[in-house]
Amino acid sequence: MVVADWIDGWHHSTIMNRLQKYTKASVVKSTSKVIEAASDWLDAYFEGSKEPPDFDLLFLGTDFQKRVWQLLLEIPYGETITYGELAQEAGTPKAARAVGVAVGDNPFSIIVPCHRVIGKDKSLTGYGGGFDVKKYLLAHELSTDIENLPFSDCSRRTVG
Repeated sequence: MVVADWIDGWHHSTIMNRLQKYTKASVVKSTSKVIEAASDWLDAYFEGSKEPPDFDLLFLGTDFQKRVWQLLLEIPYGETITYGELAQEAGTPKAARAVGVAVGDNPFSIIVPCHRVIGKDKSLTGYGGGFDVKKYLLAHELSTDIENLPFSDCSRRTVG
């Protein structure tokens, strides 16, 4: 699988342009074993499964982006990390903004959990599927109501 993204997301065209750049292929609506596995995984996720994806993801991006996306897969279900902490883990402690851009370019929303990345002040930052979806996903993982999330709202549209 090379992409699983929000069709109406604010960054969808960026994701699709990168896909075209790296593959020179066009997107075709169809199904396959990996798409069915991803669909099954998403069903299980929304039923409360904490298991990581068990199907192949092909990361198309720079080495830095791929490193950040791989680190996103290591964030445990129900936990969050800040952009700065993620930059530290990527070996680039002064590159929190660059990490934020890479997080925002994640082509696998939900599957590669960029929704688990928050601001250093524990604020919720933007999300390709929309701010409300990010809140919903975090509430789902924390088994709480959106109103009870332990984060502050951030009205700026930033990556993440």
